Amino acid sequence: MSFFSQEIETMDRGELDALVDERIRYTVQFAAENSPFYRKWFRTNKIDPTTIREHEDLRDLPVISGKDVRERQPPDTKEFEFKCVDWPEVFTVHETSGTSGNPKSFFLTWEDWNRYAEKYARAFVSQNFTSGDRVVVCASYGMNVGANTMTLAAQKIDMTIIPVGHCTFPVNIITKYHPTGIVGSVFKLLRLARRMESEGLDPQESSIKRLLAGGESFADESRAFLEEVWRVPVYNTYGSTEGTMCGECHEKVGLHVPEDLVHLDVYDPAVNNFVEDGECGRIVLTTLLPPGARRGHYY
Repeated sequence: MSFFSQEIETMDRGELDALVDERIRYTVQFAAENSPFYRKWFRTNKIDPTTIREHEDLRDLPVISGKDVRERQPPDTKEFEFKCVDWPEVFTVHETSGTSGNPKSFFLTWEDWNRYAEKYARAFVSQNFTSGDRVVVCASYGMNVGANTMTLAAQKIDMTIIPVGHCTFPVNIITKYHPTGIVGSVFKLLRLARRMESEGLDPQESSIKRLLAGGESFADESRAFLEEVWRVPVYNTYGSTEGTMCGECHEKVGLHVPEDLVHLDVYDPAVNNFVEDGECGRIVLTTLLPPGARRGHYY
């Protein structure tokens, strides 16, 4: 198996746990010092952020919801209370779709972008993408971060990106540039295959070697059907606007969490405590920062 960051991705469990705890300490301190929300929260609750030392201590911190974020930004407040840097450090501004009301705003530094790209590069390499691959990105470019993140990740492993931004691109994109992969949702990739067939191009005889499905959940049966239509492996990816990217490797036995950069906990339904290993619950993701790093926002 290939790795993008082999030292980190193959780290001994004990060493990785120690690294995670170190980054939890730094991340909490960074948020307490730079986020107006957390600065106020620690003061109001009379909690010393330096007492948050390891994974288990995260239970003492609030689990932030989208509603919390929307209520702590304009027009509800004067400032963006989760923003952690001054404007000169902000490289790009982004918003969620706003399907639940006022879109959540978030702010990315160039450091943030490089960490985002690192996560996707690891996933690409684990899915056997390599130098010389050409990938059509059907995800939209704009206020959403996914397409841009994949584009930056591709640069790190010498892949070529064909940034069409949607799955209704002309079929001659495939016959002209001979891409080896496509990123899109399951149903868009199915519709693309049907459109190719209607124009006399068999998806199974095209240059495509693998597909990346994301943007919406899908059943195993949907993946199996898509693989049957294209006769190539289909890999699952998960990404949020907050940068919690996780990817499935070529073994296709579940998503890999880049634990040095994203910490995953599973809480009970009331989000009061962790569940035991093997039990179902609600996933809570915490973005971790390496000591000395900075982040445009934290929630």
